[in-house]
Amino acid sequence: MPSPNARPETLCVSTAESQYGLFSLAQARAAGLTYSALRCWIATGKLKCVLPGVFSVAGASTSFRRDLIAACLWAGPETAASHRAAAHLWGWNGFDSPPVEISSASRKRPHGFEIIAHRVDRYLLEEITSVAGIPVTSARRTLLDLCGKKHPRRERALDQALREESVSLPHLWRLYEQEWTRGRRGIAILRDLLAQRTPGEAPTESELEDMLAKIIKDAGLPAPERQYEIALPSGTKYIDFAYPDLLLAIETDGYAWHGDREAFDRDRDRDIELQTLGWRVLRFTYAMLRWEPERVVATIRELLFAR
Repeated sequence: MPSPNARPETLCVSTAESQYGLFSLAQARAAGLTYSALRCWIATGKLKCVLPGVFSVAGASTSFRRDLIAACLWAGPETAASHRAAAHLWGWNGFDSPPVEISSASRKRPHGFEIIAHRVDRYLLEEITSVAGIPVTSARRTLLDLCGKKHPRRERALDQALREESVSLPHLWRLYEQEWTRGRRGIAILRDLLAQRTPGEAPTESELEDMLAKIIKDAGLPAPERQYEIALPSGTKYIDFAYPDLLLAIETDGYAWHGDREAFDRDRDRDIELQTLGWRVLRFTYAMLRWEPERVVATIRELLFAR
């Protein structure tokens, strides 16, 4: 690694060495390289412009990975290899010759370039990781994208990812349960694939409540009141578990299994009513109860003994 006082040219070359021989205009400017120096490099053949604002040092070999990172550098920092390109980077079978495919929160469009660019929202950012030094969508986001495109190899990709432990069923269920995935393209297909691979049948609401009751008891936490009756502006409702003195409500959420959107919306409306009256509301899903009971206990304990 060059010293912080190294010449701009040295800093740019060092950056390129970790990016398949490439660096961006933004990186060059951050290193202190002037436009005149950049033009001089290009004129003398030391640099080649491979995409607008993306440069390759002389002698850098071409490859699919270089093309991918060039596309990511061109689109900007909120960008990652995705879809078929991401599946290739994850090493899934059947994605040996993918196109240069990226997802980005930027507004750039690859007019005239051999790049497939998907414009996405900023929820992409929390699903970006790195494979072989290339920003790439997480394994679970990649599977969601393949489902969204109804790719014929989506099911095999899921099974391989589970075998190789690049994803897990709990991790995938947690993705399904996130607010931003509601109604998103491909999420229903992914949900069906997960349900087929999750042992046991979908639990009922009462079974979910029994699971949570056992978790609370086994952890030695104070026993809450079950099916606590409360008058809300919309009418009398029942809270699955309540600590009335602390105004703490705990609900179990079967939406991920049963997919009842209307019930989901009603539950959230009730949460808002409770919060308006000063209640704190915790909501736990089946995936959390089954695979993350320690986290459930820690969350409840934190609120019970916060004061």
